[in-house]
Parts: sequence; structure tokens; C-alpha cells
Amino acid sequence: MIQLNTIVRRRRPSLTPMIDVVFLLLIFFMLVARFGIDKVIDINLPSALGHNSQYEGAPRLVEIKSGKIVSLNGTEITLDQLSSKLSKLMPSPNALIILRSSAEANTQDLLDVLLYLKSEKIMNVSVLGPDNEF
Repeated sequence: MIQLNTIVRRRRPSLTPMIDVVFLLLIFFMLVARFGIDKVIDINLPSALGHNSQYEGAPRLVEIKSGKIVSLNGTEITLDQLSSKLSKLMPSPNALIILRSSAEANTQDLLDVLLYLKSEKIMNVSVLGPDNEF
């Protein structure tokens, strides 16, 4: 015989699996979060009026290729050779160097070259984009 007035009790869902998932997500995001200080490079932007510095001496056009390859006046060299080659072309330590990024170079390549020049105490650098003509 079937009873029609039977009350069916619904079980409450268990929260334990949901708490486990939230805990695992918390651990995942804690592990992939990046803790630390990023490197910073100081760049002095030119004023709107421009700077009237005269270019002296031999040409010093450094074109940034991909990776650690640069081109100094059209001759490909490694980044480690750049300082010695530039010192021969510079009439003074404050002489202007023109730095141009090629189409295949990315922003990290540009920053690597700027940091290298800064470590070699070469501070007077003018940066051109890949479209700019010299």
C-alpha cells in the first residue's frame, strides 16, 4: 500500500567539497602571485622645447636586434662588445648615442641595452622607434 502523506526530507548539500575547492584556489593564487620588487630604470624625458646639443664625432647609431645582438653603424656585434666599440667612437664620455629599435626587437631588448649602457656609465642616449629615420 502506498502512503501519500509521506514527508520526504531533503538532505542539505555538504559544504566540505566547496570549502576544499576554495582552499585549493587560495593556495594556487598564493603560489602564482609575484612577490618582489621590479627593476626600475630612470629615464629623463626631453622638454617640449627640445635640447640644442650638437652631435660631435663619428656616427654612433646603435640598432637593437632581437636577443643580445645589436648593430653599431651597420655592423652586427654582441651586447658585450658594444662598450669597447663605442668608446673608440666617442669624443667625450657625454657624447650622444642614438639608439634605434628594429622591428623584430621587443621592449625587453630595448631595456636590456639601456641597462647595459647605464652600467657602462653611458648616459646620453637618444631613443628612436623602428619607424624613425636618422
